[in-house]
Amino acid sequence: MSVLLARTENALSESRIEEWNWARAAEWADSIGVHIIQSSLGYSTFDDPAENYTYADMNGRTAITTQAALMAARKGILVVNSAGNEGASSWRYITAPADADSILAVGAIGPSGQIAPFSSRGPTSDGRIKPEVVALGWGTYVMSPSGQVQQASGTSFSAPLLTSLAACLWQASPNLPAQTLRQAILASADRFTNPDTIYGYGLPDGEKALQRLANLSLAVRPSDMRIYPNPVSATLSVFLPDTTLGWYELTILDTEGREVLIRPYRGFTQLTLSVDSLRPGLYLVHLRAVSGSGNFTQAFIKL
Repeated sequence: MSVLLARTENALSESRIEEWNWARAAEWADSIGVHIIQSSLGYSTFDDPAENYTYADMNGRTAITTQAALMAARKGILVVNSAGNEGASSWRYITAPADADSILAVGAIGPSGQIAPFSSRGPTSDGRIKPEVVALGWGTYVMSPSGQVQQASGTSFSAPLLTSLAACLWQASPNLPAQTLRQAILASADRFTNPDTIYGYGLPDGEKALQRLANLSLAVRPSDMRIYPNPVSATLSVFLPDTTLGWYELTILDTEGREVLIRPYRGFTQLTLSVDSLRPGLYLVHLRAVSGSGNFTQAFIKL
């Protein structure tokens, strides 16, 4: 296992340029084949009040780092981010990029399993469960800069513990798509059947997650994708029965090979596309695996 460090923070100030630094670091990480991004940062307020976010902006699509985290997830990277330490402040809620979809935002609990008062709460402003999971971040034993073992608190300590679990699970199943690993971690948590906006899905159980992955048959490849109706006049639906929830890049090409539409697509979901602006003729829908299994191509006729 290799670990790389990307420092994106300016310790002397707080501005949105640091979010762009984070996005650039994620792009660099993707370019060299990183599997997991562990980030213990959170953004809501800045030195310039004009740059501040509101809780309404914690909707999974506004903040710069949130957009970058989602893009990294769609590239097949597992993004693990601290939920934030705003639980006892007037802000209270998670901070960007913890509001991103398809990542793991990690809250903090103490040794007894009680939520830490400072652990940021959910939900996102558009109603999604946050944090996804919790881990020990209240009285966590850490190594100090001087090499001494001591206790410290913060979701910056719970998130790395969860990252370590994810890395171990991924080593046990190295061909696993990132989103399948994420789902296994969520399903192993002690509140999975009754999640809330304080603990999320709860405390993951590494043994349960490992057993779940061992029982998962990744040998069963998804069958051919389905596109309908065909021929189509206005709205085309695409469905690929990939139960691993892998990510794909969906491209529609005309008969000359020109790309007329490109979208991210997650397997086992139905995607509805507006094609009424396309000229009548023959087109190809192509799915290229990003973290999914296999590539698929199918033709349709636009009326």
